[in-house]
Amino acid sequence: MRAAARSAHHEAVTYFEQALAALAQLPECRDTLEQAIDLRFDLYNALHPLGEEAQNLDCLHAAEALAERLGDDRRLGRIASQLGIHFSAMGEHDRAIAACQRASPWPPPVAPSTSRSPPRPGLGQTYYTGGDFRQGLEIARQAMAVLTGEQHSANFGRGSQSAVSSVVMWPGV
Repeated sequence: MRAAARSAHHEAVTYFEQALAALAQLPECRDTLEQAIDLRFDLYNALHPLGEEAQNLDCLHAAEALAERLGDDRRLGRIASQLGIHFSAMGEHDRAIAACQRASPWPPPVAPSTSRSPPRPGLGQTYYTGGDFRQGLEIARQAMAVLTGEQHSANFGRGSQSAVSSVVMWPGV
């Protein structure tokens, strides 16, 4: 079973790399640059289970450079969050916290009168894995307080539902 999954990830990596090469042959415009960023997210997700950490980091940095060129804050926030999770997994907690603090808050603020500041994706987990349990717990509590109604089941462009991630990380919050 693992061999089949590993083979599927290798195959996916090959296809995403081919798609990026094909995309590079098209005229450069906002649409193709956005697609290149999104393909790098897909490539990152295929590489991650294979343990290709150096290639994953290169993938995120390439996506970040493109998103900066476009001034795409939404994608930059997602990249920052993913970099935070990556650095946290590598044990580089200071870099992880710095990256997560650059991430866009979730949920996006809906009204200027909102009294609670939305948490940043990955930040609570980063504090937790770095050993700062109190700070991680506080951020999880903020997430649970802010993620209500329809937002409770939203994923805000992440791989998992944000509220579920908070509860799994901090049962009983």
